[in-house]
Amino acid sequence: MNIYTGYRRVRNPGLKDLYMAQVQADGEIVRISRDTEKEFLDRFHNKEPGYYDDTKWYEHVNVSVSSPYKDCPNPDCEGQNSDLVEECQLCGYILKSKNCIFCEKEIPLSANSCQKCGKSQEPEGPWKCKICRYSNNSPELSECRQCHSDRGFISPFDEEYLLNNSSIDKSLSLHDVEINLPDNNPSNKFNLNVRNISLRQENIHIPTVVFSDRQKREMNIFLDTKHQLFESLQMRPHYAVAGLAADFIYSETTSIGSGMHKNEHNLMVITWRILEKYWSRDLADDTEQVRNDIRDFLEDVKKKW
Repeated sequence: MNIYTGYRRVRNPGLKDLYMAQVQADGEIVRISRDTEKEFLDRFHNKEPGYYDDTKWYEHVNVSVSSPYKDCPNPDCEGQNSDLVEECQLCGYILKSKNCIFCEKEIPLSANSCQKCGKSQEPEGPWKCKICRYSNNSPELSECRQCHSDRGFISPFDEEYLLNNSSIDKSLSLHDVEINLPDNNPSNKFNLNVRNISLRQENIHIPTVVFSDRQKREMNIFLDTKHQLFESLQMRPHYAVAGLAADFIYSETTSIGSGMHKNEHNLMVITWRILEKYWSRDLADDTEQVRNDIRDFLEDVKKKW
């Protein structure tokens, strides 16, 4: 918080917060009016004596000395305070208090937030469910009125939650994905962000979770490489990612498939073009690696026998 913001939030006129004050007819000390503030500012800009330095400012800050004083109730403090202040200006002892609406600790009467737990004391408005997005739940409810999810519960399908609990896969992520379409025009570029996560730990029994943002031109694909699709059925993650990226492109170019290029423009063709352009070498090298692994294994067997 900068000094300007902090000074705007002070509540007590006078010496406590060093805010200029004035005494009303009934003896109450209040903040100076906005008109007086403007007058002081104008005189400051005109560099008038007493206003260009802090002389006049301190006269208004120190106006509370004209009000009756009482000894601070704190036995370890020798301070004296006006009946109008909320805290001892010497030791900070709370003279006028209320209880925090959350932790019930004693705080100054005009405090906007609790000094103990840090929570706001302003009236709380309706809260928004993070599961179904219903936004008119009254403050006293502990569960969503619409889907009955607990207040504050975050779905494992929530994109922010998945981002915070996954790691980027650099071998599958791509920048400015683009392929040539059958009409000889390039597809619109987009970024493909692939992230590894153990979805089964989040009780999600699917291999991928996908979020697309066409305005930002990006896809976030969360991939569980331990899923049965990749382990037992041995599908390469490249194929799954290419298929999802193909769907992103196809949904923007469906008009091509209704004309003379309808037999050339479909999900399978687009998937193949993505694989061919970005991962053909990786997949070809992998096939050769399998052959080498088998040959090395057989050589080891021969040596042992």
